Amino acid sequence: MVKNKTKSLILFILCFLISFTYFPINCNASSAYTKKVRVGYYENEVFEDGASDNAVKSGYAYEYYRKLSEYTGWEYEYVYGDFSEIYQMLLKGEVDFVAGLAYTSERSSIILFPEKSMGSEKYSFVKHDFDKDITIDPRSFNGKTIGVLDSAIYDILNNYISNHRINAQIITYTDYSTLLNAFDKKQIDILAAENDGIYDRRHAEYLFSFGESDYYIGVCPGKPYLLKELNDAQEQLSFEEPNYVATLRNKYYPVTLSSRAYSKVEKDWINSHQTITVGYLNNYLPYSGTDKDGHVTGMICELVPALFKELNIPDIVVRYVGYDSYDELIKGLTSDEVDIAFPVGGGLYYSEEDGIYLSNPLVSSLTDLIYRVDFLGTPVSDFAVNKNNKMQYYYVKTHFPEASISYYSSIEECLNAVVKGEVSFTTLNGIRTNTFLKKNDYRNLSFRQLSFSDDRCIGVKIGNEGLLKLINRGVHVVGDEYIQNLSYKYMDAMSAYTFKDFINDHFFGVFIIIVVLLSAIIALSVRDINRTRRRIKEKESEKLDIQKTSFEKTNFLSNYSENLRFYINATEGLVDLIKHSNSKEETIVFVDRIDICAKCLSNIVNDVLDLSRIESGQVLLENTPVNIYEIIKDVRTVTSESMEEKKHIISVNYRNIKHPDVLTDRIRLTQVLINILTNAIEYTPAEGLLVMNVEEITSYDPEKARFMFQIKDNGPGMSMDIINSIFDPYAKERANFKNFHTIGFGLAICKKIVDMMEGTIDVFSIEGKGSEFTVEVPLLINTKSKARSNENEAEIDSYNFSGKRVLVLEDSLPNQLFVSKIMKKVGFEIQIALDEFEAYEKIKAAHSDYFDLVLMNSDVYNNGDNELSKRLKMIDDPAKADTPIIPFTNDTPSLMKNISELLNT
Repeated sequence: MVKNKTKSLILFILCFLISFTYFPINCNASSAYTKKVRVGYYENEVFEDGASDNAVKSGYAYEYYRKLSEYTGWEYEYVYGDFSEIYQMLLKGEVDFVAGLAYTSERSSIILFPEKSMGSEKYSFVKHDFDKDITIDPRSFNGKTIGVLDSAIYDILNNYISNHRINAQIITYTDYSTLLNAFDKKQIDILAAENDGIYDRRHAEYLFSFGESDYYIGVCPGKPYLLKELNDAQEQLSFEEPNYVATLRNKYYPVTLSSRAYSKVEKDWINSHQTITVGYLNNYLPYSGTDKDGHVTGMICELVPALFKELNIPDIVVRYVGYDSYDELIKGLTSDEVDIAFPVGGGLYYSEEDGIYLSNPLVSSLTDLIYRVDFLGTPVSDFAVNKNNKMQYYYVKTHFPEASISYYSSIEECLNAVVKGEVSFTTLNGIRTNTFLKKNDYRNLSFRQLSFSDDRCIGVKIGNEGLLKLINRGVHVVGDEYIQNLSYKYMDAMSAYTFKDFINDHFFGVFIIIVVLLSAIIALSVRDINRTRRRIKEKESEKLDIQKTSFEKTNFLSNYSENLRFYINATEGLVDLIKHSNSKEETIVFVDRIDICAKCLSNIVNDVLDLSRIESGQVLLENTPVNIYEIIKDVRTVTSESMEEKKHIISVNYRNIKHPDVLTDRIRLTQVLINILTNAIEYTPAEGLLVMNVEEITSYDPEKARFMFQIKDNGPGMSMDIINSIFDPYAKERANFKNFHTIGFGLAICKKIVDMMEGTIDVFSIEGKGSEFTVEVPLLINTKSKARSNENEAEIDSYNFSGKRVLVLEDSLPNQLFVSKIMKKVGFEIQIALDEFEAYEKIKAAHSDYFDLVLMNSDVYNNGDNELSKRLKMIDDPAKADTPIIPFTNDTPSLMKNISELLNT
């Protein structure tokens, strides 16, 4: 028996395991499981907005996609393009879904269509409102141009044109943006468009509809499983939310092209009225009221003008009449004292009793039941009702028909009656509750929200259906959001809250505030005293800073003078030695030393002038095509002689150079690198090792390449005092620089140039081990560099100025070399002058017509005080006096052209 039971148990377990193996149990997947679906997304006003990466997406189709995802778990991958591109992608299987496709028999053979549409669309004609030749008669379309999207609407338009024998030119467009832009620019006479979504073109006038069709989500051919999922999702959506499509349509298309096509009764009313008189309740904010000056206020004062403005009837004059009670308001409406009344309510039955139509609701809010916080009475039985507000009476009688009613003259009296226990309840319109109950008089009242909403409408006398239709149309056009914002705007003015009310409600708080204010006044007085003392100390500190700065500048002038005096004395001594020397060899040695002194003096003066120009804003950077490798070549050429004299070895390394061709100021960038490298050569002992690294580093601007230039040496290094002041031209630590043939302005100039280039310059140094300077600058990438460079070279090579002489006025050695290189290439004989006075002396000493032109540093030329030109005018020789002077710029082709035109003239 036991054995049989054991066998049975084993057999049962085996069967259970086999059932898992061959008959797997279906179970729900994890909520995290998603399926990727590629959506073809094209820009279409209101329907699909945001058709690009990182753009915020919205629109009818986008929201519909998101809703379907709630049923399917789809995760969307959006693929962008215009309509034609996206449609071709669908046919090729590159996207899975495309929204907004009309069903045609041709399409049904190549695209999968679901059973349910995602919406329906009418197609209409639109013209410019100023075009009087085009009317609702299709024959007026003859000879006109009609713009249409290249989609299913084209076929419907073509059939209409053919059936009505219209001789018009049809122009197709691949996307709605281009189509609407062409209409706005008056490139087409008539727009054939979907009826929805073109409402913001006020210059357009609706003509009539010429066709309609349903539109679907088209599914990629070859993916029937996606079609099945789509059909299931749409079916479930239709079952659970049968009004979803209508709600979505109303949200995105509250206004259509046909919304301005008025009916006959509407047109009759518009044609017979230039004014409209509005009746309103005097004390019913935020809906309506009268301010202390007797003017209408509340939503009504803005709402009615907005309605008629949106209906393109902005010239109608709006007048207002205020009433103290609802009965008086209704009487004024039915006796034709006013055309419309606001607010009205009570539902269809009571409005019929009053003899009025109710417009579509402007505001629907839940009503609050007001009672005392300690109320423990029976269920709702007795109410206080404002006898001047019949809408409150209608609400209570509709929803609490068995309750007894006590009448009071205002809502405040109703609330006071509840506070005193005269009645158990009253009601407040939901958006008015908080403002009333925040008053201290009603602190013992509480409320709960009732489940019945209360509509506030515009009332129109029965029989005036034309005006009612206009009002309903206007309410639809302005939309719920505008009306809701109006109600919030006037909510704060619902009840007057005086200063006396505030004091009564918050006496203890006001007392505390007064004490705090007095304490604050005392504290502020003490603070002002301390602040005055602190300012005195700050002024004393500023005085010390000024004195320090003055001392530093005095120290700078002292160093400057000492350097000048040293080289001037040395020069005078050498000249004296030459006078008394009888040896030619000694004279040559003395002249060489004088030449060295002259160059040192020139460097000192040039640095001071260069720094002065930069600080005064006279130096402007130019952006011209350059090559990084050529700049480094120029730097090495200029410093090669000094390098050879000291037997230095230099290693130049290039790293990650992806954009060697850039746009920058070649002269200034070269000047920075030469200054730094010259310092390294100067301070590094003989047979030293120098390293220059040139690297293109990461740039976050796609239009710019960021370059890092590192110059290292194994010289003596620098102390922290010198490092901290190395870019300060006036620092006292400059006195610690030995054997340096300037007064230390070179690095200060480098810093200012790099700052102008929006770059950085840093220094790292260890005493006894060497120094490292790092310059980082962002440079514009020259995308046309090679072609432009070849053009420039070819253009420069086309010039030949052989036999011509040019005097180059330039005080910077790198600039001299750069200019000389170009001028020699085109055949010029060159002489150099360091300043305007030297240039004048050279021209004056030369024979007539010796120099054909003067090429001047652009900074000096643009200074506005051309001393050389003034002096030349004083020379008696006309040829010398008229020697042409032009500025040198980095734009070599333009420079050559200017020179050619000048010399040929």
